Amino acid sequence: MTRDSMLDDFVKAGLAFTAADAYAFSNWSGYLDVDDPESGWFRAKAAGAVAVMLHTSGHASPTDLLRFATAMNAKAVVPVHGVAWDDPGLAFPGMKRLQDGEVWTLP
Repeated sequence: MTRDSMLDDFVKAGLAFTAADAYAFSNWSGYLDVDDPESGWFRAKAAGAVAVMLHTSGHASPTDLLRFATAMNAKAVVPVHGVAWDDPGLAFPGMKRLQDGEVWTLP
């Protein structure tokens, strides 16, 4: 796994793409510029590696998050990303909302 910003570091360490590699682009396809010579996609293809789009979402549904928090018996749930955490339908046990920059010391 790599981000495009890390590719030069890999090359410097002797880990450039080869024809024996596979490269999976897992972001939304709208982020991919197949003609950008700095991208992993371009570099992998240029080296003869197999390149595929395999979108994976980093965003779990509220139902899945609630199931996970319940299964973990979470004492606190601190959202760090999202827009609907104050929805009354999201009854997360131990919800701890912080303001941007607010410090919270774990109990």
